[in-house]
This record gives sequence, C-alpha cells and structure tokens, in this order.
Amino acid sequence: MFDVSQWFILAPALIFGILSGYLSERVGIVNIAINGMMIFGAVFFNIFSNVFYQAFNEGSGSYNSTFFLTMLISSALGVGVGALFGFAVIKLKCDHVIGGTGINLIAPGIGLIISDNAPVIFNGQSSLANKYTFNPDIRVGSVSGEAIICLVISLVIIAAIYVFMNFTKYGLRYRSIGENPNAADAQGINVIKYKWIGVLVVGALASFAGCLFSYYIPGSAFAGDVNGLGFIALALLIVSSWKISPSVIIGFLFSALYVFASNALSLTQENRYILKIIPFALTLVVMVLFGRFSIGPKSAGKHFNKSAR
Repeated sequence: MFDVSQWFILAPALIFGILSGYLSERVGIVNIAINGMMIFGAVFFNIFSNVFYQAFNEGSGSYNSTFFLTMLISSALGVGVGALFGFAVIKLKCDHVIGGTGINLIAPGIGLIISDNAPVIFNGQSSLANKYTFNPDIRVGSVSGEAIICLVISLVIIAAIYVFMNFTKYGLRYRSIGENPNAADAQGINVIKYKWIGVLVVGALASFAGCLFSYYIPGSAFAGDVNGLGFIALALLIVSSWKISPSVIIGFLFSALYVFASNALSLTQENRYILKIIPFALTLVVMVLFGRFSIGPKSAGKHFNKSAR
C-alpha cells in the first residue's frame, strides 16, 4: 500500500537535501556534509520532541501543538552546524571534501552518544526517538493534516528559492560566485559574505530535511543516521545537472519509489529488499550514463583568492 502521508514528508526531506547541495555549489562550496547536517537536524528534532513530550503532559493536545515549534528550533540550530562547516572551509580554507567528511563523521557520533544516554537525559526514556506521530484525528481523506502542511510549507520555500535564484539580482550575484568569484569581486560583490550566507542557509535547510526524515519514521529509535539520504541527495544533485526544477521532479519520483517499496506489505522480505534497490539502482545508472554531461559550477571546491584577479 502506498502511504501518501509518508510521501508528502519524505519527498521534501530529499528535495531539501538536494537543494542544500545546490545552494552550496552555486556559491562555490562543495558540500558532501549534507548527510551529517541532516543527522544533526534529526538529533535536534528528536531531542526537542522528547523535551516537549515530558514538558506538556506526555502526549496531550498541548504537546502536539509544539510540532512546528520543534521544526523551527531544530532548523535554527542547523545554522550553527552550517557556521561550523563555513568556519572550516571559508575561514580556515580547509579542503571542502575533508571539511564535509568531518561533519559526516562527528554527527552520528554525537547522535549516538545522546541516544545511549537518553535514559539519564530524558528521565527514563529507553532511547532517543521522535515522539510525534501522524495524528489520526487531523486528516484530509486518508492523508495526515500535518503531512499536507509540511508539504505546503516546503513547496513555498522551494518556490521562494527558485524565484530568488533565477529572478533577482542577488540570485544572479550568488550564482556568479560559483562560476567566477574573482569576476564577481571585480564588480564590487562581497564574495565572502555571500559564501557565509550560503553555508548558513544550507545548514538550516539540511537540518529541516533531517527533521522531516525523523518525522517520516515516527517512534523508531535513532540509529545515528538518516539512512544515507544526504548522500543520495548529493547523487541526485548531479543527476539533475545542478538545476532546481529537475531536482524537485527527481526528488518526488525517487521518494515515491522508496515509500512504495517500504510499504509493499504483500511482498516477502527478500523481494521487498529487491524493490528498495530499484530507485538507488536507477540513480546509479543515470549517473553513469549522463554524469559526464552534467557540468557543475566552475569554481565549486576552489578557495577564493582575492589577489588572483
């Protein structure tokens, strides 16, 4: 059975992961830390889910009303993760891949430490897990009301990013930095400022994606990962040729296949695993066949040198 509510949650999570990579590379920063940033978002979401769960009478109506506040807080904290990444690659001029790998390594470690100590930190909770669930009392047909709201909010954010990047002078400046930062600097554009804005926004977006993923699997104990969704987002970014519209379409298609495979209850466990492989295999095949035709921003991964005009 295909669960539309899960699709409405997972698709934006994957798309925001892709857009995190897009916004990074368009400002000249290679971001393989998407997965780690998403893990941090999931950790923040799970922490505040437990905090509010205990503070508001463990599952009462007041607790359920904190759902979007938890999303907002977790996304805001993701800015700090983006700042950490920016400090490494912009301020210290660390290799972008090494800096991203550091985020990817530290995120699951911190998450697992908190999860292992959940009985002490959260007063008896057996593990770190999301306490929010799809509310059966708030539905539009068979679809969760929270899932619809999350989808609408996500589509508004995606549309705002698309308009900003393609129809504003600031978006043009932003993209020019990923192509030729020295030419942008010669026009009086503050390249470093735009790079910092980029990594901070990316941190918030990836953290929000992690929140959505954690909500996608309610009640499951946090295992220190987001099932590698950040790495899949990076692959789909290449498949979409660093463009927003194809990223959105591919994100919806991939997530639909993933949700269908996860809910194919009529299949045996072995056949379900085979079905789950299909979206990943298709992504790999497309990358092999068309990856060489995908041309990313020319200055992605290169440190800005003001004297190299």
